[in-house]
Amino acid sequence: MGSPSEFPQHVIPSPYDSAVSSLSYMPPWASFQSGNPYVATFEVDVVDYVTVAIVTESASDFQSMKMVVSDPNRNEVTPTFQTNESLGMDGLTYPTLTMAFVQPMAGQWCIVISTSCSDVKQAAVLIGYSGSLIWHSSLDTHQLLTGDTINVYAVATDKAGLLGRESGQMPKSMENAIVEDATVTLFNPNDTTSVRKMEPSLTNNSDTGKTLLLTIEPTVAGTYRMWTTVSGELMIRDKPVKFQRSSWMTFCVVDKSLRLTGKAHIHRDHLPLLSHSSMSSSCQKPHFWVAISVVPEASVNKVYRVYGQVWGKHLIFGSDVPVAWVSGMSDVSYDDTLGNIVSLRLDVEWLLKAWAFPPYSLRQVRIEEVDSFITVSSAENMKIEVSESLSNEVKHIVSINGSQLEMCTLQSNYPLPNSLKRFDENGGKLILVHGYCAQKGSFPESDFTDFAYFEDYQQSRSTDEFARLIQEFGDQFDSFGLAAHSQGGIASLHLYTYYESGLDKATGERLIQSIGTPYRGSPLAELLAAIGKLIGIGCGSNPDLSYDSMERWLAAIPADMQQAVHVYTTQYKTGGLINYCLLPSNLILSWPNDGVVEIKKTELPHGQPAGHREGECHTTGMNWPPQTRNPERNEEINRLAAR
Repeated sequence: MGSPSEFPQHVIPSPYDSAVSSLSYMPPWASFQSGNPYVATFEVDVVDYVTVAIVTESASDFQSMKMVVSDPNRNEVTPTFQTNESLGMDGLTYPTLTMAFVQPMAGQWCIVISTSCSDVKQAAVLIGYSGSLIWHSSLDTHQLLTGDTINVYAVATDKAGLLGRESGQMPKSMENAIVEDATVTLFNPNDTTSVRKMEPSLTNNSDTGKTLLLTIEPTVAGTYRMWTTVSGELMIRDKPVKFQRSSWMTFCVVDKSLRLTGKAHIHRDHLPLLSHSSMSSSCQKPHFWVAISVVPEASVNKVYRVYGQVWGKHLIFGSDVPVAWVSGMSDVSYDDTLGNIVSLRLDVEWLLKAWAFPPYSLRQVRIEEVDSFITVSSAENMKIEVSESLSNEVKHIVSINGSQLEMCTLQSNYPLPNSLKRFDENGGKLILVHGYCAQKGSFPESDFTDFAYFEDYQQSRSTDEFARLIQEFGDQFDSFGLAAHSQGGIASLHLYTYYESGLDKATGERLIQSIGTPYRGSPLAELLAAIGKLIGIGCGSNPDLSYDSMERWLAAIPADMQQAVHVYTTQYKTGGLINYCLLPSNLILSWPNDGVVEIKKTELPHGQPAGHREGECHTTGMNWPPQTRNPERNEEINRLAAR
């Protein structure tokens, strides 16, 4: 819970602000064997360079493969340079051959992949462009529920269009670009596939007719993957050329498992309310519980994230007054008065600080599914019932103590009771946390002291599941701080915000330190999961890391929780013709990036910037050293870490 001044920070951003932009094209999946090569064409509409990446299951596949790339005159073209790398993030990587062609001829190119093996081989082909045309697509809602209508908007735009885009809007189309076809392949959770065409939208924005629309009405809960390919024509140096782009968009749809009834009431726990004497001496921690009535409508989850804003009537003026926001994880329990409920804690100090009398109300209420943070039910305003005896008691305390309020420090800064204090001042640990699908620990043990590795290797975990696993692992220590890589940083902040753990008992300068963490999402996890499904390997889908899911998650993370995180970031060095950590990643990620995470997506609005460095990449096997192996930085992390 926290101050009403933070209300604006907890508004879920427009879905248009977490759209997917693509400068690449993916032809149909490659399947080939001896005597049956793969042949695909692709349009080149750029004058600087074009990149071709071939992603396969095993590096040994390349030993029997032959790739021939030819220009519009059907002359074989030798790449300006090529790299043998691994496209991926953290522990999920695929061997990738990437070829760059500088100053390519505009027109239709061709790629032929053949093999001497009799076994059928599978591969993904990615084409990256250095030009300005960008395929930009977005959902129109965050409320992704079965039975509802979801609109998908898309437009061929450019950098100027993105820079000029107003928040909550689609960008304007690129002036000289004409879309001739936009085809969507929708992969449904029940393993069915549908192919549809996008049509001109007449309602989305002023760019009438150039913004395209696809309407989806999901009936099954689960993960939906949408592969869109677009083709058309634009002018380059006064000559018409064809273009192609494609994009992957992944989103979850959930059932409407709970419904708010519009009823809520306050009850008090066993702790005494503040007395006049306690206000003048030591600050205690009494609190209420706000019980919110719900009706189960489908299979109910074990826990939900609940958020609301408490309002009351001012003691003197009688006007509506904001009290506090309240939020937390809650299971569905039973209340004798309301039946099925979810509950949120409300400390009485906030009522005193606002001089707030009953009647109280709860505004901007939302109940979210914890694996995707999709709102399953919401309400603009509901009255909070207060019993007459409790109402009189609150009025008495507010009127007596309001002018003498000494506001307690909230959240993790409360003085801990003796039962929760660390008994052994030397018993704390620094837990080193890896990222998504990691195969081993990210940090070298030689750089750290009094530490322990969290080990949950080669797994794809939701944010909430990941956080609870860290909590469970940390239970063996009196207290601990966290140094986390990639998705581990998200899980660490989630743990600190929503669950009690040894992290709350740690002492030292920095509770949480993260490096290379996509706090605002990454498009790589879902593309890699799609490739893994094609070639039969991988850790599985993780839509929790998508742009829109991370924006929904971050919308309810309090500012003071974010302030406990020290954020390190890195990227490739600049100055060359083509600058990269991982050349095939540049086909998918915006620039600059660390080979896995776009720097703009590492932003934690209230986090503590700890340093940004060029010439370091997300993990091993990239063009620059890995960000977790810098001895100087690791010494700082180790020295300043809370334990």
